[in-house]
Amino acid sequence: MAVCDEKGPLALAGIVGGKRASVTAKTKNILIECASFDPAQIRSSSKSLNISSESSFRFERHVSEYSIKDALFYAADLIQSICEGDLVKDYLDTNPNLENLRTVDLSIGKVSKILGAKIDKQEIVKILESLSINRTSIEKDSSDKITFAVPDYRFDISSEHDLIEEVLRVRGFDSIDPVLPKVSIREKLTSPVVDLRVLTSKARASFSQDGYSEVVNFSFTDDLILEDLEKIEILNPLSNDSKFLRSSLIPSLLKNAAYNFNHGNDRFKLFEIGNVFSGSSSKITQNMQLATLCSIEPKNLMWDKNGFDFYDKKRSLEQFFDFADIESKSISFKSSSKSIYASLLHPGKSAFLYRNEEEVGFLGEIHPEILALYNIKKELLVSKLFLDKISKLETKNKNLSPFGTHPLVQRDISLLINKDIEAMEVIELINKSNSTLIKEAFIFDVFEDSKIGPDKKSLSISLLFGANDRTLEDKEVSDEMNEILLKVQKEIPMEIRE
Repeated sequence: MAVCDEKGPLALAGIVGGKRASVTAKTKNILIECASFDPAQIRSSSKSLNISSESSFRFERHVSEYSIKDALFYAADLIQSICEGDLVKDYLDTNPNLENLRTVDLSIGKVSKILGAKIDKQEIVKILESLSINRTSIEKDSSDKITFAVPDYRFDISSEHDLIEEVLRVRGFDSIDPVLPKVSIREKLTSPVVDLRVLTSKARASFSQDGYSEVVNFSFTDDLILEDLEKIEILNPLSNDSKFLRSSLIPSLLKNAAYNFNHGNDRFKLFEIGNVFSGSSSKITQNMQLATLCSIEPKNLMWDKNGFDFYDKKRSLEQFFDFADIESKSISFKSSSKSIYASLLHPGKSAFLYRNEEEVGFLGEIHPEILALYNIKKELLVSKLFLDKISKLETKNKNLSPFGTHPLVQRDISLLINKDIEAMEVIELINKSNSTLIKEAFIFDVFEDSKIGPDKKSLSISLLFGANDRTLEDKEVSDEMNEILLKVQKEIPMEIRE
């Protein structure tokens, strides 16, 4: 918008004046223009022209249209008092009937209700009149509503809440006594979204303590694997390798592993916690999952002489369950499954986690064909937990007990069992033996060879014995172990290897 005469533009309205309208030492006649412009229009013009001036700064913040005449006369008198000259008394007003008729009705009772403090009517009127917000008429003392006239320059007052704010501002915020809100007692609302913040926090702490490093990958992926999962395609992908919302955390972790191998790092343990997406474009569901990926090379060659294997990975998951106070006895491990993730894992070197016939996770070696898709030539161990399902597992109460002052005794034993017997069955039978001396039992090796039989496998188990009140003798440990093995032998056919 421009200010013009018959010769052309004189100024950009509300922004800056033109050179033809400027005042010089030879200027004798001055025409004073005083106006008010739409703040939004001035700001739009100022930004589009990239011109910011003191004039645009003021008009963007609204100059009162009701004060135009007073400002015009004041400017004319000021120029005459300084520069002298003759003042023409005639002026042109394009809107002579403009009048400030803005009023706001205020309910006196509402002031006390909103502010939470008892304020009488006279004090409210006195505060507002001190701000030139005068009432339009004298109402009866019994009247609860008063009408106030808004000053010409106050464009921030448009409702009774603005008047209440002015009363509080002048009276002082410290005049309001702090009072606890009244909240009615009701039954706790059940959220449709499972709160997994505590569980994910414990997962981060558990796996970090176990030597894992957390990674954070993008939610966009090319998803070369797991074709049976429903994938959500992005309408405007940034690139071909980010055209789907991820349906699994594992593809991104495999890319992290390939990056590490290509840069000479053969020893790593990674984990990621994040949402995965499934469904169609019309209905998208997301679930929180936890995935881990690690190489089989020992992390520390000074201390770890043996490589990282399936049982180490399983032990990491069991440590997480203990850390999160999850009753791990309610979880069963199965070597075979009809899961859509079965094609991802190496047969015979994997297991699936179940709770009451519901799959809650899996672990094992990644299938060589999957590794070939990412040009990875070394074995990798993977695990995944569905955290929304894990959160529904039973939790166990923590029992505090003093540290034992007596040493533990470890005995290793190898059992020859049929291939169709799962190793977890043996561990469960040992734990159910009700022995007061056994503290822990875990598998550290599984061996299969034609020399021991085509249908047989050797299971190596470590047993930890201990007592809180004494040091165990060798005969006492041997007798206890023999008793446990007899109970196991009654349930499953086995031989003790020498």
